[in-house]
Amino acid sequence: MSLLRAILKKYLNTINALILSLSLFVSLAGAQEKTNKANQKTFNVMAPLDLKTPDQWQQFDEYLKVAKSMGIDGVSVDIWWGKVEAKDDQIFDWQYYDRILSLLNKHKLQWIPIMSFHQCGGNVGDNCNIPIPSWIWNSIKGASAKDLKFKSEQGNYSSETLSFWQTPEVKNKIYQQYKEFMQAFQSKYADYANKIQELNISMGPAGELRYPSYNSHDIGSGYPTRGAIQGFNALALNDFRMFLLDKYEHIEALNDSWNSTYSNFEQINISVDFEKVFSNKAHLKTGKARDYLTWYHQSLVKHGEAMLNTAHDSFDGAFLAIPIAYKIPGIHWLIAKKDGYARSAEIAAGLIPPSHYDAANVNGYYNILSLAKNFEALNTREVIVHFTALEMSDTPQAPAFSKAKTLVKWIGEGAYKLNIKVKGENALAYGVHTTLGWQNINHALVNNHYLGLTVLRIGDVADQSKIGFEEYKKLIK
Repeated sequence: MSLLRAILKKYLNTINALILSLSLFVSLAGAQEKTNKANQKTFNVMAPLDLKTPDQWQQFDEYLKVAKSMGIDGVSVDIWWGKVEAKDDQIFDWQYYDRILSLLNKHKLQWIPIMSFHQCGGNVGDNCNIPIPSWIWNSIKGASAKDLKFKSEQGNYSSETLSFWQTPEVKNKIYQQYKEFMQAFQSKYADYANKIQELNISMGPAGELRYPSYNSHDIGSGYPTRGAIQGFNALALNDFRMFLLDKYEHIEALNDSWNSTYSNFEQINISVDFEKVFSNKAHLKTGKARDYLTWYHQSLVKHGEAMLNTAHDSFDGAFLAIPIAYKIPGIHWLIAKKDGYARSAEIAAGLIPPSHYDAANVNGYYNILSLAKNFEALNTREVIVHFTALEMSDTPQAPAFSKAKTLVKWIGEGAYKLNIKVKGENALAYGVHTTLGWQNINHALVNNHYLGLTVLRIGDVADQSKIGFEEYKKLIK
């Protein structure tokens, strides 16, 4: 009997060991499958900015059919605040997007909605005019229409997106407007959560996290200039003073740093000539210009953080498991400049601080990229960063002094080191009309850690007469 028990015990131990090994194998296989899925590249296209005529809708339907046959995963669609909530606060009209979604479902394509809190129009390639809701300018108690707009160094006001320099009460009201819109979107399309690949959040002009530094409200500020600084309204000045008070605590300390003679912080204004600042390299030295541009950059980062948190709090129901995303523009010009204007276009857009760029701080992009890393450290939700200009080459000579391809590499490698998921886009439609453009895109996907591509726009690859049709198919395969 004891011999039988011993044999049985040995047999059971062997069975248990086999079960444990099998469980471990299944667990590891599942983890590997999850990792592979997380790192699987996505290939998407952008929908047209706005569809109006029957012919446009018909063409879009045909393009979607072609896109599906090519192996394209999904379509990004601007959910225009100014289209859906145009009539008045809390009056939503989703008919346009019902029709869009019906076509996406027809062709079994995923949806990448962009919460577009900016106007359509005024940017390169825009062929539509959808301003942000007109009622917003007079609806927020405690803020005038001018208070809600960015004011540039030229004295011009931008209506493209709302300024985030506000009193705490007004700022809360603005983010509440964004929250209500996103909650309404989730409520409307909750049943389609499994069709949504990610939720992209517009954080500034053209849906990008930046200031409107090279937009049409200013003169002579477009590509390839440095652009125009946008922090010149009264509320921005108040915020700058608070930044200085927090940094220096006492006016004497500020005077020592600036070599100035202020009696109190209320005397400080923003009378800065940025042409002289950049030409004399004053932003590289201690003093007013450097403090101002540091504050300017940090203000944009704080806005990005607030938008991520607002989106996360808004999408807390059916969309809770869906990743959220934000876009960084590829401002590639003036990087190769050898004088004080080097990197000035990126500084004016708020993307980088005024000085000290090296690999350790992702050549200035550490703070903007770390928004995703810091958010994920506090939440279970994934954040995806999108970056433009994947199709471009370096052209370091005048007039652009561009290092676009180098910038794509910086962002991709920086995101990888920070363990952030980054995907790419072409900055301009004609960038996917050339073989070289596609070669650059492929290089970024293969060598620079980009985990997906969204092509601007669907007609540039679904039109079978264009080079993008064959090139995108090859890339997907």
